Amino acid sequence: MGVQAVSFQFAHMENFSRKGDRKGRSTSFVFAEARRDPAVSLHVKDPRPPVVVFGAGLDEVERLHDQCATQAKTTPRGGKERAVRKDQHTLCTVVVSHPFTPEDVRADPGKVKVVDEWERRNVSWLKGQFGECLTSVVRHEDEGRWHLHAYAIPNTRDMKASAFHPGQKAKAEIMAAGPRPGEDDKALNRRGDVAYKAAMSEWQDSYFQAVAAPCGLARIGPGRRRLRRDEWHAERKQAAALQQALDRAKDVQAKEQQFVQSAKAAVADEALKAAQVKAAAYRATEQARRERGR
Repeated sequence: MGVQAVSFQFAHMENFSRKGDRKGRSTSFVFAEARRDPAVSLHVKDPRPPVVVFGAGLDEVERLHDQCATQAKTTPRGGKERAVRKDQHTLCTVVVSHPFTPEDVRADPGKVKVVDEWERRNVSWLKGQFGECLTSVVRHEDEGRWHLHAYAIPNTRDMKASAFHPGQKAKAEIMAAGPRPGEDDKALNRRGDVAYKAAMSEWQDSYFQAVAAPCGLARIGPGRRRLRRDEWHAERKQAAALQQALDRAKDVQAKEQQFVQSAKAAVADEALKAAQVKAAAYRATEQARRERGR
């Protein structure tokens, strides 16, 4: 398409609780920042309301989250059922960013088509990740990069957002199985950290295959992987080639659809003409019959 300079993907997952983390980021803060509430939008020069790309608006998402969190219950081993703690993660968020700036997109119709396709692929991938728990995807057009925020609310009784997080799940499985023979707690934790990183790398690979690569974006930048310049350029060319191949495939598909539609229209036109000829012949026959009967 000739409108996108190849860059690399950005996808980040993070869970939040009602109590908040060390930075004070609670679920209410997350929703307020995404809505662009003035008190938490000082980092944005010219705040704009988010655009809903999929699902519910942020007010409805927050209301649903808070309602579910209030009703959520957990049963400790050997204990009685109780409400979940406010420091438990009950909201999963994903941020994905495109290298285009909002100014780029607003100034170029070609770039609008690029980000539209990118957004479509993102929503499809997110649905695959979260299923019916994907509650909302919104777009921000007022920061340095065109980007989306996704929100998933657990539908389990204990409402643990950690169930969505591949890294947390992988480490939890290692820790729950306990140490191997001769392994102390520190070694067990290190093994859990390795599993965490491997799971998140697979998650990034999944995003690359479903969204980034078809949109002409590289997996990650050269600095992060210490790639040589020739290796980085080779990967950029590969990503660009994939995007061009997909664009050509779309063009072929569009031409095929146009041909089919033209063929259908031609058949319909011929059928109409045949029906008109048949009707004219019938009228002529009827006219001749009436004249003979006079």
